[in-house]
Amino acid sequence: MFKDLKGHLLYFFYDHRYSVSIFWAILLLSTGIFFTISALNPATTVVFSMSLAIYFYCAINGFLMTKDTFPFLIKLGSTRNQYIMSAVIFNLILAVFMSVIAVFVNQLVMVANNLTNVDNFTYFVVLEGTTIAATWYNELWVNVIFCFLLLQLGFMMSSIFYRLGLVGGYSGLLFLALLLILPSTRGVLIDLFVGTYNAGLDINYVSIILLSLVVILPNWLLLREASTTAGDMR
Repeated sequence: MFKDLKGHLLYFFYDHRYSVSIFWAILLLSTGIFFTISALNPATTVVFSMSLAIYFYCAINGFLMTKDTFPFLIKLGSTRNQYIMSAVIFNLILAVFMSVIAVFVNQLVMVANNLTNVDNFTYFVVLEGTTIAATWYNELWVNVIFCFLLLQLGFMMSSIFYRLGLVGGYSGLLFLALLLILPSTRGVLIDLFVGTYNAGLDINYVSIILLSLVVILPNWLLLREASTTAGDMR
């Protein structure tokens, strides 16, 4: 079992290494360019967020996972249960990796700001406006949680589109949109995941972690008898 898990994780690693490398190359280059612009133009204010960038990447990456990896691993002899378990573990590893790099780059930029006195280049940190202290380890913790959540939700939506085709996928998106639009359900979701305390947002991390794990169930139900051909191609 552990040998199969190792093989699956290696496949995920080689499948994702190109996109991860390109993402960080572009993001680091953009950071350098924006920092240079800020240093050369003191009247210009640049606000940059490494956390929001990795959140966006994780959401897109999760959304592409099933279609890009499921058929190939099943044809190579993987079982559905092994695939789902290894995908969840890889999502956690990827969330930790992206978060560590993001926090490390943030700390480097802070050092560069202090050395060069470039005050007009600022980072937007997701901890701002929350009740949690703005430290690097708290930022790492929050980034890991949100990256894992977005990867898991994207993975679930990827499985819906893969198994049920475009009609089922768009129906799932419509259902999620209704949950967020309708005042009654929106209020329940906000109370479940976010609270307010002393004019700051109090994030319920336990609920977010549980949601990240709960979505494994619909993923398993969708893929346990799924074909190696996507639903919109059959």
